[in-house]
Amino acid sequence: MMVMARLGPLGNYPGLFGTLYAGSFVLMLLMVRLFPSDALTITTISIVILLGFCGRALFLGFPASNDVYRYIWEGHIQSLGYNPYLYAPDHPILTPIAEGIFNELWQNINHKNAAACYPPLSLLIFNVLARINPHPFFFKLVMVGFDFGVMIITIRLIHIRRISVKWMLLYAANPLVILFIAGQGHLDVIQVFFLCLSLWLIYKEKVIAAFFMIGCAIMTKYIVIVVLPFLITGQNYKKAAAVLVTLVFFIPYAEAGPQLFQSITAFGLTMHYNDAITAILRLLFNDASIPIALLLLGGCMAVIYLTTSDQLYGIYLAIGCTLLFLPTLHPWYLVLITPLIVFFPSRAWVYLMAATICMLPVNAIEYRTAIFQEIHWLKFFEYIPFFGLILLGMRRSGYWFQPMPNYSPPQSISVVVPVFNEARCIENCIKSLQQGPYIKEIIISDGGSTDDSRQMAINLGAIVVCGQKGRGPQIKSGLMQASGDVLLILHADCTLKTGADARLIKYLAAHPWVRGGGFGMQFDTMTPTTRCISFLNNLRARLFGIFFGDQGQFFRKQIQDVFEPLEDMMLMEDVELSLKLKERGRMGYLGVGVTASDRRWHEGAFWSKVALNLRLFLNYLIGRRLKTTDAVLQNYYDLYYLNR
Repeated sequence: MMVMARLGPLGNYPGLFGTLYAGSFVLMLLMVRLFPSDALTITTISIVILLGFCGRALFLGFPASNDVYRYIWEGHIQSLGYNPYLYAPDHPILTPIAEGIFNELWQNINHKNAAACYPPLSLLIFNVLARINPHPFFFKLVMVGFDFGVMIITIRLIHIRRISVKWMLLYAANPLVILFIAGQGHLDVIQVFFLCLSLWLIYKEKVIAAFFMIGCAIMTKYIVIVVLPFLITGQNYKKAAAVLVTLVFFIPYAEAGPQLFQSITAFGLTMHYNDAITAILRLLFNDASIPIALLLLGGCMAVIYLTTSDQLYGIYLAIGCTLLFLPTLHPWYLVLITPLIVFFPSRAWVYLMAATICMLPVNAIEYRTAIFQEIHWLKFFEYIPFFGLILLGMRRSGYWFQPMPNYSPPQSISVVVPVFNEARCIENCIKSLQQGPYIKEIIISDGGSTDDSRQMAINLGAIVVCGQKGRGPQIKSGLMQASGDVLLILHADCTLKTGADARLIKYLAAHPWVRGGGFGMQFDTMTPTTRCISFLNNLRARLFGIFFGDQGQFFRKQIQDVFEPLEDMMLMEDVELSLKLKERGRMGYLGVGVTASDRRWHEGAFWSKVALNLRLFLNYLIGRRLKTTDAVLQNYYDLYYLNR
């Protein structure tokens, strides 16, 4: 790090600098690996802070970024009464300033023809700092102050989340953070500070202050607005209005009117650098690439919002997704996600942080010729391994650096079948299960049937338990009787395909980190409509890990407590179980293994049933996310079964 700090400016010695930068990431990961996994103690915290301090101290003498000169310029002209949103650095009215004692500073500003693009709180901070000391070193020192604030707050969050302090090294000793904050002085750390402070205040249940702070983060750099929906629930939405208070920061600049957003809009629509997804979209759709990118990003955000109950994890995914859809991704933009890597230490994101140095030849050419020109093929070295690591993580325990718990190979399966007046199909269900050599027991959990369901099950040799009506209570009663290594939940109008039990045992033995999952399904009569339904069901399960009861949900007995909160749920217990399992770790998809009856799709209007299922599903996900859903869901149960 010491040698790298002396090689500035960026691009001066690209080969040596790049090697040292990559080596610094290796050193960081070695420190994480060798650091003791103790709980938070004064000693461990002090070591982490000291390492962070030493790294930043080394880089304070590194040449500041051109952006810092713009910060100083825009702060200084405000002190003279000029609105930076109205006057670009090369505006004629500012010529006397540019040719005066600030000429050297003015020469280092990039995009001199563009007015201010930063949000108003950033400009207010520039104003205050420029009045105190309009020097790059002072501005960098302030950014490092915010940087230490991020470290302190993140350590507090580590204590709340109960993880090892060693993961804090992924921020404190991160070469990207040290280089682009302490070395180059980028303001992104200010928004990170306000974001982390907001998250900590949410955990401390100081909601109004939390929403004000997230507003400050947005008013520092607009990108962090994607976090806002993940902080709002059905209980705090009124207090969320505190975020609107931060609109007062626009008041000193209100005379600019629409020009408040002119530069940021121009940058977003016309400029691109080091992007991945939007680069592909530009090749495919040309001028329509930005609207399409926004549409795709909105869809991704909706999926993350509805299927992720861990607030911090949802924010991590939302920020990561947004960064990948940006038309410009400078390395220092990744500072925004870096504190979250402490809690979700992803191999892919750490690689991307290190691999941004692949673009160093661009900086070298700019340093020697003053011409900035993107070298597109360099991005292959960044993004192909990055997305490869993402895909690897989707198939196995490849997301994180933490080791995933490995379970012992299972030997037997207990099947729980919730039943209510299913005499016409229960025989087929039980007989299909009896063909499986790994199925240890078949447990029929009856919710008060008035037909011959129970007696038929007893005659066929199944274990019958009786309990409260409702899918959740019935499944809970059945699971309490189960003794197999794997617990499989199957609806009574479904049958298990021959060999599916063997595939399940073999899969879990080969994938010891997988907690649970489900099968793909098909209908007993395959028509165009049922093919469409089964395709969509299987696609949902494969992409999002959300399985319905007619897909044969399974999970290991060691994590049976995952069903404890679901015991009173009349309906949607399958969706909730899937989401709970996803929070625990990997979900497995085994391909088609269940055949479901298509009877309910022939009883009444087909499309009205599709609409009802979709409405209940989405309503549940939204209500769950906003914490407004009644856990019992009696109204869902009545609507669903009255329309069968």
